[in-house]
Amino acid sequence: MLEQFHAGEVSGRRNSGTGFFTDFTVAAGMARPLSAASPIGNVWADVEGVRYPMTFLVFLRNGYAALLEGAAVDADTSSVDFGHAEISLHP
Repeated sequence: MLEQFHAGEVSGRRNSGTGFFTDFTVAAGMARPLSAASPIGNVWADVEGVRYPMTFLVFLRNGYAALLEGAAVDADTSSVDFGHAEISLHP
């Protein structure tokens, strides 16, 4: 998964007010496709500007990361700049 994130490009990002959606483009051949079921989830992280940890899902298309969704728990995220916010993954 990290190989795909490093090889891919962000093609869009939207702040929904309760989290965000980030679209990815990963060129075939730049990273190995994954054989995991989509979405991949159960990831939590602290995000700068958000009071409580957020949960994350990665949606795959043909084995490649296509969309990262971050969802806040009981928080308004409309003022958070997710493109520059510090993110600390939970173990």
